[in-house]
Amino acid sequence: IQDLQNFHNLMGHTIELHVKGFASDEHCCAVLIQPSTNIHVENSNPHITVAHSRSVKPVYSNQLLSNRNKILPYNDAVPLVSILLAVKHDQTQVW
Repeated sequence: IQDLQNFHNLMGHTIELHVKGFASDEHCCAVLIQPSTNIHVENSNPHITVAHSRSVKPVYSNQLLSNRNKILPYNDAVPLVSILLAVKHDQTQVW
């Protein structure tokens, strides 16, 4: 939850992201994104983990995206509009 403090003022608000690429393997699939708003992201590959197998944790997306050969880039940015929220593992909403 401490990591989410930086995003507290954006929670519940609509944000727009641009899909820049996609990567997948037998363990995971992730969408490489670029925030359209001024969101500070410390991750070198901002992304959304779409799905992962039980054999890996969601953080595996970082490893997957670190291999540029696995990324299928999108030349035209695809907009993705969402409401930002965070959910704990027990399915309760943060804030």
